[in-house]
Parts: sequence; C-alpha cells; structure tokens
Amino acid sequence: MTDREIERCARALIDRHGPEARATAEARAGEADRQGDRESGAEWRRIAARVRELRARTIPSSFC
Repeated sequence: MTDREIERCARALIDRHGPEARATAEARAGEADRQGDRESGAEWRRIAARVRELRARTIPSSFC
C-alpha cells in the first residue's frame, strides 16, 4: 500500500470506529498474522501506527 492509501484507510477507521480505530487495526493485523498473511499484517500495523499519529494530533494535550 502507498502512504496515501495508508492515510485513507486510517482516516476511514477513525471515522467508523472513533477511539477504537487503532485497536481495530491491530486486531486485523493479528488476524492476518494468524492466517499466515504477513504482508497484510504489516499493512494493518502501518495503518494502526498512522491512526495513532492522527489521533495524537487531535487530542488536546490537556487531556493527557
């Protein structure tokens, strides 16, 4: 997946799953790994990382 596709997927997960978006991506990565699909697992981990980055920018530091 390109960086642009990772970004699009991350934003879509955030829109659909809100605060659970990262956990959703990580769960999908784990499922892909269990099925032996390392490439998909790696892509889901990239998406989870991008979700984390995007969420970190939108959560005010006063809440941390």
